[in-house]
Amino acid sequence: MVIKGHAAIQGDLDRLEKQIERNIIKFNKGNCKVLHLGTNKLMHRTAEATPVSCVLFWAVQYKSDMAILERVQQRALKVMKELEHLP
Repeated sequence: MVIKGHAAIQGDLDRLEKQIERNIIKFNKGNCKVLHLGTNKLMHRTAEATPVSCVLFWAVQYKSDMAILERVQQRALKVMKELEHLP
């Protein structure tokens, strides 16, 4: 289940990056940093944007976190749909 979750999140990030490229928006991965939550295990890491040019993402461990992540994802998709008409 964890592997499926990672694959789904990576797929979402890949689609977002393609959308950004189509809309000629710079997506600077260099502006992201890894935050460690709890132990130093890979599953407890997050990526956080220092400026607004990167996606906020974390490993979902609890249902409440999943609900929050889904709301963020829905909002991001709504914003992307609103920008589709731009060159």
